Amino acid sequence: MIILHDFGISLEEYAINGKKNKFPTFDKCPNCNCVASGNLHRHGYYWRNAIAEEKEVKIPICRIICLSCKKTFSIIPDFLIPYFQHSLEIILKRIEQFLESMCQVFLDRV
Repeated sequence: MIILHDFGISLEEYAINGKKNKFPTFDKCPNCNCVASGNLHRHGYYWRNAIAEEKEVKIPICRIICLSCKKTFSIIPDFLIPYFQHSLEIILKRIEQFLESMCQVFLDRV
């Protein structure tokens, strides 16, 4: 399961902090709703690419496991879209550029 979290920092800051980012804590398991205390544990990290503008960085993604239901969770920063390497900001910028170019093509025809 993927959990999006607002770390309140940029991709660059997140990359610099690495595993020292302030990852969220939970009161209960997002899957089975059991009490988190003693049940939710960090299950390690995996590294993924994050692309913003002209730079590509590898960032750690924290994994959590519930000892009760055995479900694992990945905490993804909200500036990324699950399963995409490009940041949300870059994707929105590219869409904006595309729409602007399409508007210009339309205006040139009129």
